[in-house]
Amino acid sequence: MASDPNTLSGLSESLQDAEVQEGRLKKKIRENPFMIAGLTCLVGIASYGLYNMKNRKMRPSIYLLQLRVAAQGSLVFCLVGGAAVELFGTLKKKYYESADNGEK
Repeated sequence: MASDPNTLSGLSESLQDAEVQEGRLKKKIRENPFMIAGLTCLVGIASYGLYNMKNRKMRPSIYLLQLRVAAQGSLVFCLVGGAAVELFGTLKKKYYESADNGEK
């Protein structure tokens, strides 16, 4: 049975696209690991909320509102923490470079 060349070229294009997407994801993780940590917290809180939805003792709208605030807060906390780490790392690097040059 002969294979269609159009199908094979389409398959190779989709594999190349998948490799490009994987490269982009790895680049984003390397550039900003705190974003991935924040998104992981967001997914964790959302999963916890969906799992415990049946055991709630309040109205669903209030429960979902509180979950949304918790998820967004954890994401913002991770992003601000990442920015602070990056800022202190840059300042530390500049301080040690100036100390090596005899300046202060």
